[in-house]
Amino acid sequence: MIRALIYTLSETDKMTLLHELCQSVNKFANNEYALVCLFREIGVCCKVLGEIVIDKRDTVLDAILISLKHSSDYVRYVGALCMQSLANSIPQQSTSLVSALLGMVQMDHAELAMQENEKMGHKFANSLHGHSNALASLIRASARFPLSVSHMLCSAALDTASLLGLASASTAHSSYVSMRRQEACWVLLSSVLTLNDYWVKMNLEKIVELWDQCMGNNSSQTFPSDEQSITYLLRSRASVLLSLSVFLTKCESLLTAER
Repeated sequence: MIRALIYTLSETDKMTLLHELCQSVNKFANNEYALVCLFREIGVCCKVLGEIVIDKRDTVLDAILISLKHSSDYVRYVGALCMQSLANSIPQQSTSLVSALLGMVQMDHAELAMQENEKMGHKFANSLHGHSNALASLIRASARFPLSVSHMLCSAALDTASLLGLASASTAHSSYVSMRRQEACWVLLSSVLTLNDYWVKMNLEKIVELWDQCMGNNSSQTFPSDEQSITYLLRSRASVLLSLSVFLTKCESLLTAER
């Protein structure tokens, strides 16, 4: 493993290694296992290099953005974690990164709304899923560095999550697209719940309304009969419960008898 050797390299050699790893991403675009390994090592390089990784920021970002549109869940997830490693190394860049990814999520949502072709719908749904997970990773990373990201941007992320939650109820698209919208919605909500209690309290009404839409009396639906649709539904519901779990563990001071 490269991570066992990287600590022995000079700073220049570490930067060279990071550059070579990023350049290798295109060579293995069709090999998900190679990409998962590559992005794990890119994340380690970012962590070890710290703030000086800013000199390779654009190179790293170009590689990560490739992963976030990949057809493999594993590649998208490891790409999102790699984005978090980059943000942890250069927290002063968090605002621009969050703003850019928020725009990408909103663009994916708009493209999905207009998409009628099923194959292209799946492509944009995967892109939405990848960009949302990366955005959520950035918001979670920003929670470690007070004032690194504007709360207005985090409020915009919550508004976007609400739009995705509402759109997932549409019957105009496949159950796969609906699942990806649901997962994007709840991963974004889970991330903003890691912000300080004051912000969560100010937005609690909107957050509770989202949970009510999915788990309240109006959320009942006929359980699907085919295995694939059952899988999609269970994944969607699991992501809702994850956000509720985050709230219970991160926002204990906001738990009241009324809630």
